[in-house]
Amino acid sequence: MATIRDLRSLAIPLAALSLLVSLPSANAAGPRIVRDWPCSGCLVQAAPSAKAQPLLVVLHGDEGDPALIAAIWGPIAAAHHMVLFAPKCPIALGCPGSWWGWLQSGPAYDDSWLGTQLAQVTARYRVDRTREYIAGWSGGADYLGWYALRHADRFAAAVFVAGGVPYVQSCPVRKLPAFFLLGGADPRYLSGQPGQVQHVLASCGSQTKVVVVPGAGHQASIQALQSRGYAARIATWLLAHRIRS
Repeated sequence: MATIRDLRSLAIPLAALSLLVSLPSANAAGPRIVRDWPCSGCLVQAAPSAKAQPLLVVLHGDEGDPALIAAIWGPIAAAHHMVLFAPKCPIALGCPGSWWGWLQSGPAYDDSWLGTQLAQVTARYRVDRTREYIAGWSGGADYLGWYALRHADRFAAAVFVAGGVPYVQSCPVRKLPAFFLLGGADPRYLSGQPGQVQHVLASCGSQTKVVVVPGAGHQASIQALQSRGYAARIATWLLAHRIRS
């Protein structure tokens, strides 16, 4: 596979995202946090429920830490009674800490790995299989340009934050609604690649929504999830979508 994403300088410094909330402890009231399950470094947040709940999968960027993205989406998922799964790209299987880097690594990449983890999550928790969503930021969003489109039969909608690479040029097996949150001054947006992903989906009949935050760089566009309230708005948008049989 040709390398078409090569902006490694955009890995997110942890200090730059100090405004992020922290995940609740495993002993806190409300949703429970399960760490290092079903995979090393992975996180699951879920509250006991007699009803099947939506599932939100969130993919970290090149910072390589799922706790960061889980901290942003965790309160939103809890408020909407969603199971949250934040996997860590598997270093033991050759991942360099970056989802897109793993994809482009050649034979070390295993496209079935994430699905295997999701199978364990859905076996343990009551998940509404018609409302599984996937979101990623930065390098995680770039990877979704491959994974979300190739696995569109599984997800009711996808979210691309500060990223997106057009690895797939053909239509997905089913329409995949997609939300794009981008920064007007972000090199990832200016590369034109997220727009190409949006174009592929829209030309195939998928509903897409694009928000470009004026003047926002890479980190600011990610921080807009919290600082501008886009995470809550996106969650509401996601829940309006489900897979119809």
